[in-house]
Amino acid sequence: MVDFQTIMESDLALLETERKKAIPSMIVETPSVNPIINELRFNHSYVYIYPFLINSQTGDKFELDVVGNRKSICINYIGVMEKKQGHGKKMMSMLTALCDKYGYELNLEICPKFGVSRWVLIKFYKRFGFEKVSHNKYMRIPNG
Repeated sequence: MVDFQTIMESDLALLETERKKAIPSMIVETPSVNPIINELRFNHSYVYIYPFLINSQTGDKFELDVVGNRKSICINYIGVMEKKQGHGKKMMSMLTALCDKYGYELNLEICPKFGVSRWVLIKFYKRFGFEKVSHNKYMRIPNG
């Protein structure tokens, strides 16, 4: 596993070059300097086609936005191919662990879509330490 806390720019450039060789030419992946995005790309089998991170093995995906120069990420969407299999829980556990490691806060807006109720979403995100900050907006402060 690559440690993106201490990686040098030259080493990251080398990783990007090697990755371009390994990914099929029909996919144009978005390079990133964000350590969380790169952990997901290089250490957890995600392909980054901005703003989506797609798991190359399962097809599950995040839509994430890194907020400016702040250590903040906005979760716009989490999608799993197979519901009720623990994929969403696994994805959120991985994302929150990376946010804790790198000191990033997470933000999201509860927006019921695809047949998932607002209350189910609130309960799901609260399990990962999200707290309400306004009407439908929730935030998670990094642990550690």
